[in-house]
Amino acid sequence: MQFDIAVPMLPASNIEQSIMFYRALRFVVVRRYPDPAPDGYAVLRRDALELHLFDWPHARPDNSIAGCFIRVADAPALHREWSALGFAVEGTPSVGPVGPRFWGMNEFTVVDPSGNLLRVGSPIRDLSE
Repeated sequence: MQFDIAVPMLPASNIEQSIMFYRALRFVVVRRYPDPAPDGYAVLRRDALELHLFDWPHARPDNSIAGCFIRVADAPALHREWSALGFAVEGTPSVGPVGPRFWGMNEFTVVDPSGNLLRVGSPIRDLSE
């Protein structure tokens, strides 16, 4: 059996606020459940990347443990794009600084309005070596 994709499902304390945040990052809402109700579930996409948000009003942005890792071709370039949007470098929401990590990745963090942590990275070198 071959697996094709894993899609993160992230809780949203305020799904409308979260959708607005991801739209700023150039994600597009491709589906809402129940559609077009203001709550429930949302499927967002940017290029081949897909994120799912589910309405969870009990989520506490200051105490979230939800998140995912997003591997991209050029993390520094994406960081330049997203940091130009003017988000803080710490807190909720934020786009943290980019830099090399000892495990061979250029990485930065994004924290959405619900406190979900997205680590974004690209290999500094071929990791198969």
